[in-house]
Amino acid sequence: DCAWRVVGGYSTTLYVKAVAASPERQMIEAQLYQGGHLVPGINATAWFDIQDNSTCLTDWVIPNDWRIAVKGEGENKVVKLTTPTPVAGAVGPQIEGTGVGYNEYNNGDAYTEKTYPHGFQLKLAYAFPTGYLQPDTAPDQVLDGTDGRDKRKVSFVANSGVKVGPLDSDNRYEVAIIDIATWLALVKGVNTLAFSKDMVNLTALGYDENEEVSRLLPGMLYKGEYKSGFGAGARGLTDADSLPSESKWTATEYRTLLTRTLECWDNSSMIVRVDPNATDGILKVYMKLTENEGGNHTGHGHTLVNHASDNDYYLFYRTDVDRKGQQITLTDSTRVHLQSHWGSKVVFTSVDIKALGD
Repeated sequence: DCAWRVVGGYSTTLYVKAVAASPERQMIEAQLYQGGHLVPGINATAWFDIQDNSTCLTDWVIPNDWRIAVKGEGENKVVKLTTPTPVAGAVGPQIEGTGVGYNEYNNGDAYTEKTYPHGFQLKLAYAFPTGYLQPDTAPDQVLDGTDGRDKRKVSFVANSGVKVGPLDSDNRYEVAIIDIATWLALVKGVNTLAFSKDMVNLTALGYDENEEVSRLLPGMLYKGEYKSGFGAGARGLTDADSLPSESKWTATEYRTLLTRTLECWDNSSMIVRVDPNATDGILKVYMKLTENEGGNHTGHGHTLVNHASDNDYYLFYRTDVDRKGQQITLTDSTRVHLQSHWGSKVVFTSVDIKALGD
C-alpha cells in the first residue's frame, strides 16, 4: 500500500517498481484528494502482470511488452519468449521500438545485461505462429486491412532479428529472422517473382514497395552481401558459392537462392557466432539442413561446413563486414539484442548466449 501526493499540477506519471513476480494480476488504483479529503468520482484503475524473469533469461533485459511463459520444472521446463504483439483487434504491426531511443518506453528490443567485447555465441530456437500481418499505421484504430493508410509490404510477416552493437544506437548490424515460407506463399512461389538487380519487384504483385532479397532471407546479414568465396575475407551465403558472380545474376539465380533457402534449410533455429579473431568470417551463422536433406537436394549439393562443436548445424552465412561495408569490430559497449519488430509475434523457445572463452 502506497500513496503519492501531486502538488502544483493537474497531471502526473507514476512509476511502479516490481520487486518480485506474482502469478496473480496486480492492480493500481489512483484517487484524488483535496484538503485531505477524497474527491468522489475521480479515480483510475490499472491492472497489470508482473512477469517472472527470475527463473530464466537472466542474461537478458526483457521489456515489459514482451511475454515470458515458463512451463514445467527441471529438465521438463519450457521457456517461451514472445516479441510484442498488437493490441486486441488491431490488424497488424504498430511500433517497432528499435534504433535510437528504442528503450525509452521499455517497449523495444530485448538486450543482454552485459557486453561482449571479445565475441559471443548465441543459439536460438524460434517459431512463427501468426503467419501474415498487415501493417497498422493508426494503432489507436481497428483497421480492416484494406484501409488506404496502411502500407502493404511482403516483409510484414513474422519478423525479428539478432542485432549487435551498443544500446540506443543505429550503428547495429543485424542477422535477419523472417518467415520466408509465409511470404513466398503470399506471392504464390518464386516463379512469380521478377528482379531488378537485388530488388524483388513486388509492386507488380500489388505491394506498396519493392524489397531487397537480402531483407527477405533468414540467417544472413540484413542488407548484406550474398557471396564472395571462401577463405580469408570471405563473406556471403555458402549456397551462393555454386552460383556465378553476383554481378551476373539473373532472375534464375535469385529464384534458385530463395528456393534453396526455403526447401533445404530448417528455419526454426540458428547459431550466431561473432569472433573478432576469426580469419574465415568474423560473423558466422549456422543452421540445420531440413530433415532427410543431407548434402544434396533436387540435383544440387551444398558446401557443408560443420559447426565446431554442434555437428547438426552447418555454416549458412559468414561475413567480415557490416551492411555499410565496414569491418566488423566489437567494443566495450557491444551488446546483443533481439529485435521486437512490428509486433509480428516471433516466439523464442531457446535463447542461449555465452561469451567466447567461457
